[in-house]
Amino acid sequence: MTGSTADGGRLSEAVRCAPQAQESGREALTSRETEILEQVARALSNRQIATLLSISEGTVKRHLRNIFAKLDARSRMDAVNKALPQPRPRAS
Repeated sequence: MTGSTADGGRLSEAVRCAPQAQESGREALTSRETEILEQVARALSNRQIATLLSISEGTVKRHLRNIFAKLDARSRMDAVNKALPQPRPRAS
């Protein structure tokens, strides 16, 4: 995988564990979908992601549709937010 930023690493780990997908019975993301989502988290465009991963822009869009369906996301940022673990409230 190509996630070289701190956020990319956090996203990789979160997606690998896929707690929301497992809890809801939804399918976990594939390694390629995780790669795509890491690049989305870096704010890359579909074209930039396609170039970086040596795939077509249409393939990136297909992966994003699959990601949205698996995470029940409505946008690119919604998918990233749903893939990252949610902070737990602090105990008082």
